[in-house]
Amino acid sequence: MNIDNISKFRLAGEACPADLTFLVKRFLPLLSEVEVEFNDQADWQPWADKSYLTEKDLADPDIVANVQAIDDTFALISFVAEFPNGEYLGYWRGPENRAIKDSPLVLYSSDGRFSLCGANLFEALHLYTYDDDVLTRIKNAAIANGFELDFDCVDDIETDEVVVSPDTYHETRYYQLKGK
Repeated sequence: MNIDNISKFRLAGEACPADLTFLVKRFLPLLSEVEVEFNDQADWQPWADKSYLTEKDLADPDIVANVQAIDDTFALISFVAEFPNGEYLGYWRGPENRAIKDSPLVLYSSDGRFSLCGANLFEALHLYTYDDDVLTRIKNAAIANGFELDFDCVDDIETDEVVVSPDTYHETRYYQLKGK
């Protein structure tokens, strides 16, 4: 796993945030055990797979509008990791095209929903990874390495307000495409 490739291929050349660098350099094997995989490949886009769509689906204007709205929302996210069950984690740049360092994290779920999930990867891991031993080891190592983590449990994690959330953007774009 190469940090420079993550920067180049996943973050449009922007520097990797310190938490991403820390996790990739120190915890890839441990994260892999809980099915969290980071990716540094140029052509990695499994979230964009549409092979499940049938001809009937592609003839349905509602489905076509939703798929296009999802793709348009994807264009505003820099994905960096795959979580279990076909869920993907990335930085929500939004229509404002925020810098990575200013972008909250977003999870794209296997049911086609977008959810903001914290200001850093440590928070996102605590929201969507369910192995307390792994999370404790990562959190303790992060704190020992100077990261300030302001949460004791998932109930303490808040998502920052953004002008347009990914879910709102998707919904708005869907209705635009439907002409409503």
